[in-house]
Amino acid sequence: MKGERTVEKRRERNTQKTLLDIYSKYGIILILILIMAFLTIRTGGTFIGKNNLLNILKQIACIGVLACGQTAVIIAGGMDLSVGSIVSLVSVLVASTAPPGDFPLIVPIMVGLLTGLVCGLINGLAVAKLKIPPFIVTMSTMTIFAGIALLITKGTPINHFSDAFNFIGGGKLLGIPAPIFVLLSWFLMRKTTLGYHIISVGGNENAAKMAGINTVFTKIVAYSFCGLMSGVGGILLTSRVQSGLANLGDGLQMEAIAAAVIGGTSLSGGKGNVLYTIVGACIIGVINNGMDL
Repeated sequence: MKGERTVEKRRERNTQKTLLDIYSKYGIILILILIMAFLTIRTGGTFIGKNNLLNILKQIACIGVLACGQTAVIIAGGMDLSVGSIVSLVSVLVASTAPPGDFPLIVPIMVGLLTGLVCGLINGLAVAKLKIPPFIVTMSTMTIFAGIALLITKGTPINHFSDAFNFIGGGKLLGIPAPIFVLLSWFLMRKTTLGYHIISVGGNENAAKMAGINTVFTKIVAYSFCGLMSGVGGILLTSRVQSGLANLGDGLQMEAIAAAVIGGTSLSGGKGNVLYTIVGACIIGVINNGMDL
């Protein structure tokens, strides 16, 4: 009898462990499905309509791209509060070079990508080289980048873009759909040596140094990547709203962080998954859309 009870207890523990493992891996997806089912019922099926789902995907394209970059920084043990301001700065610079007949399409796109990359590089150098806490660095650059955007526009929106640039608002940059950037982010974090270095630095920076990892370079790359993804998001969003605005990115940094955290990224660093971050972004987009309906 005693042996049978012991076996039963072990089975129960194993079953509970299995259920917990399943929930930890797929619980966030189940939550998304339940929210979608609830909103479908509450809206009489309007929510699940094809046009509405496509609208949600367009809405989360920008936040999803930003959240991928933010995930890399958070996993590395940092945080970037300036991504919203980077989006705003990219928006006004891209809008200044996107009017029809002024420049070919590649010019505003490269301006946006390089602007995001340089902004991320500045953050990375300040954090990794100067050893300034990420919160202080990115809070400062958030104000600086937003101020530059306001100086350029003087608070006036920049409109009237070429048809080719407006086409990007559908979710494609250089013909590349936004989900491809997500897959590239996942590949970087999960299938490259650099991705493993980022995870190692966030998990235990001292141990990473002892293992021979260049932690300074790794942090700079993480912040630069985040800036580059902010550039992508800024281009997509500017094209979608068809206007260059100095406040276009206001609040996006919090949504990007929220998407990463909802997706299971640890704020203490060393843990996170880009694909689950996208699920987190989907949850935010679904809830926002459902409340509108």
